[in-house]
Amino acid sequence: MFEHLGYKVTKLDRVFFAGFTKSGLRRGYWRILTPREVSSLLNKKFQ
Repeated sequence: MFEHLGYKVTKLDRVFFAGFTKSGLRRGYWRILTPREVSSLLNKKFQ
């Protein structure tokens, strides 16, 4: 999308996806989703 507009992307930082944020996670770290989070993804009920 940005390339089409003439911009060159050198870094990308996703801060929100499907109702989830990276709040509280350090760069390069991950966490296991809770059963409720998994269920919401499987049911496609994003808040």
